[in-house]
Amino acid sequence: MKQRRIYLILAVMWMALIFYMSSRDAAESTEDSLAVGRIICEILDPEFHLLEEPQQMTRMRAADHLVRKCAHAAEYAVLGFLLFMTLKKYRVRRCALPALLLTACYAAGDEIHQYFVPGRSCQAGDVLIDSAGALAAIIVTVLVSGYSEGRVS
Repeated sequence: MKQRRIYLILAVMWMALIFYMSSRDAAESTEDSLAVGRIICEILDPEFHLLEEPQQMTRMRAADHLVRKCAHAAEYAVLGFLLFMTLKKYRVRRCALPALLLTACYAAGDEIHQYFVPGRSCQAGDVLIDSAGALAAIIVTVLVSGYSEGRVS
């Protein structure tokens, strides 16, 4: 019973975090992803710090797209896992598909929300990336836990 509430609370909190991150305008979002891009560039290229600022920025911008798409997949992988575990703990049979559908619906709603945030956009491709991240997490969870969709443990 306690685990049910914990997973549900974690799922709702994670959804709130996603909503908060999507509420940030384009400048803030870009600043975050460029900072991550800088870290990746510094790890992959030990001489990155020796480059001129414009060259560094060019490389960071090149990493930006990958950083953003990986962040989408990762944040929705976590949500897919949390929703799967919530439904499983509430003894919902065949909970993988409902967990995936709930995650995909939240991703679609989040993209619509971003349409109204200054400088942000609504992209169907991001919903697909989000859903793929959730699907991957759900598959891994099923395989690792040995969960059978026909029974509830």
